[in-house]
Amino acid sequence: MRQDYIYIGCFFDFDELQAAVAPIAPRRLERPISAPHVTFVYRPERVDTRLFGREVTVRVTGYGNDGRNEGLQVEVLTQDPVLREMSLRIPTPHITLSVSRRGRPVDTAGLAFSPVEPFSLTGRFGGYLPDGSVLFAPAE
Repeated sequence: MRQDYIYIGCFFDFDELQAAVAPIAPRRLERPISAPHVTFVYRPERVDTRLFGREVTVRVTGYGNDGRNEGLQVEVLTQDPVLREMSLRIPTPHITLSVSRRGRPVDTAGLAFSPVEPFSLTGRFGGYLPDGSVLFAPAE
């Protein structure tokens, strides 16, 4: 069965991410992102679901919040050659943490990120579906 993914990328556990960023940003804007991620491809035409479930580590290097968007600037670190090549095409790798009522997650890439003491996060590669679920294994 073919799936229509809104985006594919590296997804992080919500609670683990909140704990990791608490020292630099203890409070979120009005709408926290429930499936925090680094988008690799938005509205992909083709998806290699064999990549789903693979671990991807990112190094957080910056934090930004302009009152509309809040996010982390990251560097994608992976030994997987396919995921590495995909990650190199991301103009501004980032994780949106939250947005205001009028904020749009896509605008997080344009934040002025301030440097932070780098730390690492590990997530899993998967696909985000229109119903809000994330697949980490090929659909049957």
